[in-house]
Amino acid sequence: MPNFNPNLVILDRLHLKVAFAHAISGGEIEVCGLLGGRKRDQLTQINAVIPIINRLGLPDRFESDPDSHFSGLRKLRAMQLEWVGTYHSHPVSTPVPSKWDLEMAQGGGMIDLIIGNINGCWTGRFWDFLFRRPVPLIIEGDQLGPIWEVVT
Repeated sequence: MPNFNPNLVILDRLHLKVAFAHAISGGEIEVCGLLGGRKRDQLTQINAVIPIINRLGLPDRFESDPDSHFSGLRKLRAMQLEWVGTYHSHPVSTPVPSKWDLEMAQGGGMIDLIIGNINGCWTGRFWDFLFRRPVPLIIEGDQLGPIWEVVT
């Protein structure tokens, strides 16, 4: 897969709510999921969020269950969407990539949403792990312009 350097992520608020609801439902266990959409130029448009199973069941790392992962990929393909990234939670820390996240990163081509929890405040941030930097976000329908962080 060629390196892809996303400069902007666009998604609908509903898809963001699905990812946050999944993160919150996991309690102190990391959750994970797939992001489906399209990449063009330096833009990633997210059109689907597919929760999948974290087979590790740990509070500080995740590993996709293979059956759940491939089922999610089939759902994206049925919607005629590309797999453009992943999301996962940090139920007891900030939405900043951990050492484990960086070691397990897919490399160029994917964006990653980390949803962190600090004292009950859930915050999300998109990351480009290849360049180890956050990626700005536009929530469709909002007039805020690019923002770096989403807080619920």
